[in-house]
Amino acid sequence: MNDAKPTNLDQARSGIRAGEISILCATRGRPEMLAESFASLKATTTQKDKTVLWIYVDEDDQITRQAIDAGTIPDPGLPIHWHIGPRTAGLGEIHEVLWNASGRASEVYMISTDKSQFATPEWDNVVRA
Repeated sequence: MNDAKPTNLDQARSGIRAGEISILCATRGRPEMLAESFASLKATTTQKDKTVLWIYVDEDDQITRQAIDAGTIPDPGLPIHWHIGPRTAGLGEIHEVLWNASGRASEVYMISTDKSQFATPEWDNVVRA
């Protein structure tokens, strides 16, 4: 048994952005589902300035890319970063690419897909607590 106290991370020195949640999301060929996910985020996220979306789109996903270019995917009301890249072997690779692109500085990371719905009001404050 180890009685040593756990070491708390000094967020200021580590560069971690306190309270920031990054959602790492994969999508492919379902802009309507992605729009529904965005709408649920917009309706239930309390601290939109501290919640960031990182979205991975395969470079050969013409349906989603056309929807992005046409502006038919509604604004989720929070910062969004689109990442267009090669098709990967699986979701784990996508989430790793997005995690690296994000700078790995958010306090919390969540993995997601275009099917996800955020139905709990103030879900982000629940996560932060």
